[in-house]
Amino acid sequence: MNKKPVKEIGGRIREIRRGLGINQTLFGGIFGVSQEAVSAWEKGAYPDAMILLGIASRGQTSIDWILTGNGIKPLQVPGTNIGKSLKLDQQPCSLA
Repeated sequence: MNKKPVKEIGGRIREIRRGLGINQTLFGGIFGVSQEAVSAWEKGAYPDAMILLGIASRGQTSIDWILTGNGIKPLQVPGTNIGKSLKLDQQPCSLA
């Protein structure tokens, strides 16, 4: 089995966050976690499965792409910065 280094997973999570045009604090707020948790993910820690699903959904990609780099890359719309439309006081992402 060809396993990708964890650091690459963190890089793909960072790519999604940056593609959304938001900082770690706001990204964490979407999922109900701290900026420190997002930093840890970007350094290679694994978010739990439901958060990973939410990250893939927000990035309009697949969990497969986040974990392996294979599959659909995140949607990147030039000139779009959804971070400007998000508010820090919004409720965390609900996947139920």
